[in-house]
Amino acid sequence: MPIHLTRRAFPSPTALHMSDPLSSAIIRGSVAPRDLVARVATDPWIHGWWHRPAVPLERWNAYADAVAKQRVRGAQFAEVDDALAAWRADALERATLGVAVGRLEVVVPPSPVLPRVDDLIEEDAPPPRVGDDGVAAMTATVQRAVANAHADGIPYLVADVDARAIEQIWALERAGFSLIDGTLTFGRRITATDATVDAPPSGGLVIRDARADDADAAATIATIAWDRYHADPMLPSAGADALNRAAVANAVQRRGADVAWIVEDGDGVLGFTAGVVDPLLRDVLGRPTLTITVAVTAARARRRGVGRALALHAIHWAAREGLATVEVGAQLRNIVAARTFESAGFRLLASRVTLRSWRESVA
Repeated sequence: MPIHLTRRAFPSPTALHMSDPLSSAIIRGSVAPRDLVARVATDPWIHGWWHRPAVPLERWNAYADAVAKQRVRGAQFAEVDDALAAWRADALERATLGVAVGRLEVVVPPSPVLPRVDDLIEEDAPPPRVGDDGVAAMTATVQRAVANAHADGIPYLVADVDARAIEQIWALERAGFSLIDGTLTFGRRITATDATVDAPPSGGLVIRDARADDADAAATIATIAWDRYHADPMLPSAGADALNRAAVANAVQRRGADVAWIVEDGDGVLGFTAGVVDPLLRDVLGRPTLTITVAVTAARARRRGVGRALALHAIHWAAREGLATVEVGAQLRNIVAARTFESAGFRLLASRVTLRSWRESVA
């Protein structure tokens, strides 16, 4: 039974242009805003790197610039020896968890040692090493960012890092971060037949668009999702439940979601899935993609094909809408979810690790 709850590392924008002014909240460090964007745009660990071989270089460069602009918008940053880190506070997590949470969005090594994206998309080519000096610079930068966050009353910082970025992981660990979770990203390329083959689910299951009055039932299922919030002993279980309920309730009402579906039988709701069509992947990269951001199933849905039925429904919807791919994430320990997505034709694309820093009291 797949039970997982995944979220984008940053919200989808309606439009991003490099001429837009950056938020005045970028207040720390010495790098000019435009230089900051240029540095982050060279970070090879940007989400969606697996699309790079399928698009022209100019499109990829535009996409990288837009992602960089988005990731530093409204963030604060720190710089040491040309290494950069940017972080932002998360209002929803603070409201539901009862803890001030910050997301470390970017950890970029000094610019001379950044690997090239083309080196990373070669499956047999290991990423170039950034060296001890680069790790030391990133470590110092993360330490400065953590100190800035603590000074602002934020005791809990979380970082989501591509598993291949081993030196970035070392820097986070040396700066006091601990591993708490990991995520596998799966993708499926849409084919011509996906729009026409839409077999109804078996076993009396019905899949339909979610409605606002489904919020309570879907949110109740979300409280059994085992994710990094529940995995962290430093966070209250009740707060993790509240965060999952809020995320699902928002998605049902299309707040932060473009699509949402319910699967049910005669006894009620069995599962829920929601997703977004990222405007950057669609409009800038030219790879319209449905990203499944929330997927949960009830305990009584086990071994009934509920998760697979929802995944196939998302694929068929994406095909009918003319999308290129569907992406979804699952926690590393959720082997059932991984097998479910593989059974629906998904292929493993990437793995990421989640680390966090916790300080019990801050000034």
